[in-house]
Amino acid sequence: MSNSKVKCKTCNWQGVDDEIDIVEDPKHDSDTVWQICPECRDAEQFNICCDEPNCWKVATCGSPTLSNVYRHTCDKHIPKDKITTVFEIEINS
Repeated sequence: MSNSKVKCKTCNWQGVDDEIDIVEDPKHDSDTVWQICPECRDAEQFNICCDEPNCWKVATCGSPTLSNVYRHTCDKHIPKDKITTVFEIEINS
């Protein structure tokens, strides 16, 4: 995994994706796995969170960087060069 910050939609547990438990799906072949919350044990209920320090808002933007790292950011921490207004989209369409 990538050590992305994640939050459980069910219980609001916060951590990184390496802390999520991985289990085989008991009703399918062994190649199928589920991601399980380590706190509430619910399956497949995660949001990726903003990668800014101390920010746990759900990520709404993904951006590549010059160092080939993909950033996940919330609406507050979106890189300024990625902001496009509805007005700009309509003019450029």
